[in-house]
Formats: sequence, structure tokens, C-alpha cells
Amino acid sequence: MFTKQRKLLFVLLAVLLVAVIAACGKKEETSANGEKSAVNETKVEEKGNDLEAALLKTMDIASYNFSAGLSLDEINIPDSLSGDPAAQAQAQAIMSMIQNSTLNVTGSYQADPMRLEMDVNVEVKGDMSLSLNIPIIMTEDVMWFKIPNTPFFPVGPYADKFVEINMKELAETQGAQMPELDIDLQRKLGQDMMAIVIKHFNDKDNFKEISASETSLPADLNPEKVVKFSITNDNLEDTVKTVIENIAPEVIELMLQNEEYRNTLQLTVQDLEEAKTELAAFDRAELQSGLDQMKEELTINDISLIGAIKDGYLAHQQIKVNADVKSDGETVKIGFTIWGQYDNINDKVNFKHEIPTDAVSLEELFGNMQGM
Repeated sequence: MFTKQRKLLFVLLAVLLVAVIAACGKKEETSANGEKSAVNETKVEEKGNDLEAALLKTMDIASYNFSAGLSLDEINIPDSLSGDPAAQAQAQAIMSMIQNSTLNVTGSYQADPMRLEMDVNVEVKGDMSLSLNIPIIMTEDVMWFKIPNTPFFPVGPYADKFVEINMKELAETQGAQMPELDIDLQRKLGQDMMAIVIKHFNDKDNFKEISASETSLPADLNPEKVVKFSITNDNLEDTVKTVIENIAPEVIELMLQNEEYRNTLQLTVQDLEEAKTELAAFDRAELQSGLDQMKEELTINDISLIGAIKDGYLAHQQIKVNADVKSDGETVKIGFTIWGQYDNINDKVNFKHEIPTDAVSLEELFGNMQGM
């Protein structure tokens, strides 16, 4: 089983995957003076400048349509890790149900006035096939979601009705403070964090430019550039060391020095100090031991992030993870794909749903559901 140190290594590796999505997509997007960078090999310093310039440009997007998806490509957990026979049968039934299931999202966004809508579609295949479509609408303070009409979740007269959640009032009721949607602050936070990532990965072999034909991008996308960030069995050790020894400490210090950043991410000084202590506990011997153990337990088949650049923006991004993890002499296999795409950037967006005028409150929904 994983020790505490090895668990933290895996967590930090997962954090890295999320942190470099934007970097992957903007690796060689646009230079600081607005000119397109060359497709061939670019100097490390120029790549960093391209990334920061592209990050700023992307954060200035005022409106767009979007689509995204998640598919579970492979999952295999040996029976011996599932417990007694009853638990094994239950685990196999769950794996059979979710294998090749998909989650797809389409929607639109505008910054001023802030409005976001999306349709979330869940498809579960197999013997217990299930299809759910859940529209969601958000403004600065209020969110609405439609209750699906399905026999799996009987809700009586509330099927196909919108539920209204006033997020500000809900936060006040719970004694919490709802974080403000400060776009300028989030832009600065993203820029500062990405600058740290760029600084420490500019001279690594994780990034490379590839052709669109090497990917499964939509045929009609026609990007100017495609950049791939990969974590392999060969560069895993160097990647994790870079995160633990360089990136994570600097990100923690950035948060500690900026109260607005902490509030935006809902982090406390205590949270950050504890994380800082955990990182400091990784002396070189412990770190190397944990990495050696990780390499014995983890086999990377594919961990990659692909970003496609079109018109100077990140038009499409894709994350693929396929790995084998050994535990107690058995091997767990898991593989999934996440993708996202932006269209009609900075054009007028047409929202599919009207703001509901007959929505029910959470209190009404829960109150009446108890009697059903």
C-alpha cells in the first residue's frame, strides 16, 4: 500500500497535470509583439515569452461557446483488491456499468454581464443504460439547474423543473463568505502561477511541438500549432522532482504572500503552512526512496496533454491518462480522456435557455421530497 510520502508524490503529480493544461495549449502560440512564432524549434527564452503573452491573451476572452467531455476508456480492478465475494461482485458490476461511459458538456459564456450556461449529458452504457441531460445556468450570484426526468431518480412533479440556488444567500446562511468573481485578480493569479511553471519547465523535455496528424483532433479544427506535454516512465522522476523542489514551494510562497490569492482559492495560512511542512519533510533520501517505489508501482502507458492553437487562442485541449498501478501484488489499470474546445471566441453568443421564472427553491424541493 502507499505510504504517506508516496501518496503526496501522486497528489503533486496530479496537481502538475492540471497546472500545465494552459501551458500545453499556449506553448508556442503568439510572441509578445503579436507575431506568430515559427513552427520549427524555438529558443527556450522565446517559448517562455510566448507562453506568458498567450496566457494574457486567453484570459482576455470576453465570450465564447464551448464543448468538453470525459470518457473512461479502461478500468480494471482485480477481484482480490475488492474484498469478499459480495464486494467483488458489486465492484465488477460498477466497472461494467461505467466502462466506456461518457460525460459531455456544451455551453456558452459571456463576461459582461456575467452569464454561463451549459448542458451536461451523461451516457452510461451496458445492461443498465442511462442517459441524463442537465441544463445549468449561472449568473454572478444565482445558479439554476434542471431536474432530469428519469425513472432512476423519481422526483414526482419536480421532474423537468429548474431549481434556483442563490449562492450568496446560501453562503451567508452557512456562515461562509462567497468568493467574489474578481476577473482581474484571477487573471493576475493565473499569470503568476503559470510564470512559475514556465520558468521551471522551459529547459525540460516534457514539451514538444507535433503535427495535427499525430493527434485525434477534430478534422475541421485546422490549428496553426499543436503542442504536447508528456510525462513518461523516463522523465517521471525529473518531473516530480521539479514539482516538489521548485514549483510547489514557489506556489506556496506566492499564496502565503498574497491574502487576495488565498481568499480567491479559499486557502488559509494554516493550510499552506502544513503543505509547506509536508514538502520540507521530503529530504533527498526520502524523496529518492519514494520515487524509486513509485517507479516500481506505476507504469505509465500514456500521460499527455495536447493543446491546439488557432488564431492565437487555445482552441482545443486534450488530456489522456493510461497507467497501471501495482498494489499488494496486483495491478490496477485505468485510462481516461478529457477534452475541451472553444469556438466563436469574442463573438456574440446566443444562449439556448431563458432565465427561469418559475423555478423552485432548494428548501421547497427538499421539504416536499421528504414526504414523497
